[in-house]
Amino acid sequence: MATNKQIVDAARAIDPKADLSVSGGDVNTIVWENGYSGIDIDVLKEKIVEIETRDINNRYQTARKRMYPPFGDQLDSLYKDILTGKLDSTGEFARGILAVKQAHPKP
Repeated sequence: MATNKQIVDAARAIDPKADLSVSGGDVNTIVWENGYSGIDIDVLKEKIVEIETRDINNRYQTARKRMYPPFGDQLDSLYKDILTGKLDSTGEFARGILAVKQAHPKP
């Protein structure tokens, strides 16, 4: 089931001037506002599926961003690996990045 935000995003992706309200993530509750004539419901449903898929595919990216160490710490880790000659998968930098990628794989 789509969220209210996904429904509104879908409508505005089809027509940026779309003016609507929705409740409960249900397209059947859409109220077109301020004289807006509306969007064909089947076209809207297709766009909602597209947006839901996009959101699912983007979740891993958001989770990864939160887990990666700050950029300065990553550079420090890389510098230490340079000094110890570990610019391969055994280095601290590579292991840290790999841990994040394994914890949150691409869908």
